[in-house]
Amino acid sequence: MKFSIIVCTYNRSGPLKRLLDSLDGAIRHAGADGELIIADNNSTDNTRYVIEGFRCEIPVVYVFESRQGKGFALNTALTKARGDLLIFTDDDVTVTSDWISEYLKAAAASRSEWFGGPIYPKWPTSIPAWYRNSDNKKVFFGYLVNYDLSTPSREYQEEDPLPWGASMAIRRRIFPETGGFREDIGVTAKRRGTGMDVNMIARLRAAGARGYYVRDAVCYHHLDKQRLRYRAFVKYGFSRGIDHFRTDQTRPRGSLTRAGMHVLKGLHQLLKGRGDNLRINLIHAGNEIGRLYGERLARRQAKALDS
Repeated sequence: MKFSIIVCTYNRSGPLKRLLDSLDGAIRHAGADGELIIADNNSTDNTRYVIEGFRCEIPVVYVFESRQGKGFALNTALTKARGDLLIFTDDDVTVTSDWISEYLKAAAASRSEWFGGPIYPKWPTSIPAWYRNSDNKKVFFGYLVNYDLSTPSREYQEEDPLPWGASMAIRRRIFPETGGFREDIGVTAKRRGTGMDVNMIARLRAAGARGYYVRDAVCYHHLDKQRLRYRAFVKYGFSRGIDHFRTDQTRPRGSLTRAGMHVLKGLHQLLKGRGDNLRINLIHAGNEIGRLYGERLARRQAKALDS
């Protein structure tokens, strides 16, 4: 089997259907032997119904994972995958018709072990003025899931940002060496965690695996209106702070004082008409609180183990 597409989903049956509709065209265009694995991470909506109603030219494998967290769902899906190339995406994106075939062509022509492709944001309405007029757009790329090396297809260089889980591929043969995805970071039911996909690729690169950027393997990340609210930026920073604490102990401790300072700086920037800088400071404030909370959770867990 040439490929396995892996999607994890949680209570997003509407966006999931939109993704599946786009995957149907990409699967037909690829015309290769493959499978689609959908890991249902304990959904309570009609996700199962949407999956069972989807019909395409390759097997659709439904996997249920009750442990909440995308890392658990991904690792469970990996145990079912049979494709030589594992292609990952998210339930809130749509892919172009040649998304799969471009990854397959790159894997056939390259000796690289992992691959990434461009991801562009799809705004719910028009592009908001605070972003359109910002000179700090790159700061928001992670939040908006906007990824593009702006180069032709080529091997990844040391200074390149690593690909994200909405569009990346890894050869299945190297997964036994990695131990799978980390299950203590990333998306859960209660927070929009980050870094699990980048952490995986970073470990592969540290082990000597080479990467290849596939310029024409394009997908689009659909932004919902909730994601553009002020509190969503704080929650994003908070989740990043927890994951930063767990993955990088060299970072300074979180600080409520610094969090408060970021809020005040952000409000000042808003008065100056810089809505982009307000949002950046809200992310920083959430990050400070998240690092503190991550440390608190770690102490609780250590205390529980001692007792």
